[in-house]
Amino acid sequence: LTMAGKIAEAGLTSDGLFVANCTGEIETPDVERLRWFVLVGGHLFGSCWALHETIERALPGAVRKYETGSEVLANVEAFVCADESPFVEGVLTPGVTPRYALEGAHLIEVLEPERVEVLVDSPECAGEFGCGNLAAWFEAGHGTVLDSTNHFEEQGLVTAIGLKKPIDRQAYAVDHMGLDLAALRAVKDASWWENSEKASREITDLSVFRLVTNFVRLRRLELR
Repeated sequence: LTMAGKIAEAGLTSDGLFVANCTGEIETPDVERLRWFVLVGGHLFGSCWALHETIERALPGAVRKYETGSEVLANVEAFVCADESPFVEGVLTPGVTPRYALEGAHLIEVLEPERVEVLVDSPECAGEFGCGNLAAWFEAGHGTVLDSTNHFEEQGLVTAIGLKKPIDRQAYAVDHMGLDLAALRAVKDASWWENSEKASREITDLSVFRLVTNFVRLRRLELR
């Protein structure tokens, strides 16, 4: 964990990954250090407010927060829109449609489409807020920047709506979180299915985690 204002002391190296979670509020001494880190080969991953508070400040020009008329509060279906990209390989289980938890989210406005690739979007989100870009990436120098709009640690059962019975939570976990049937059979009688908060501690949506690890794995393979 790195404190704001002390990123220069964090020992960042060009083969590293820096995660800026919401709220992502860096301070002036951090800006140039993060910019240098990415330009020499580092990976910067931001979520939610980190788009505006970290990515725009350190590496402006490619993407920015999309301005909406109201705060973005929603739980929307998300779809991979870059099927040919190796970065999305294995991120989603076939037949699974994740739901992104947008809790005051900063949606992604693409300023340089020739440079930025949108990986995940949501027609539902676009229809409601005017922009549906949920995850996008771009190169900066020798490094990469990846942004995801959602609170990935809150994505899943804890933010799902209308789940009243264990079977509802189990169906949601299979349809939207990628829980396979073999894993479900092993835990289907567990008492924690009775409560969404308890179940959320046991069943995790790993799609955003897989997206981040794909970037690190594929980039390191390039350097071998």
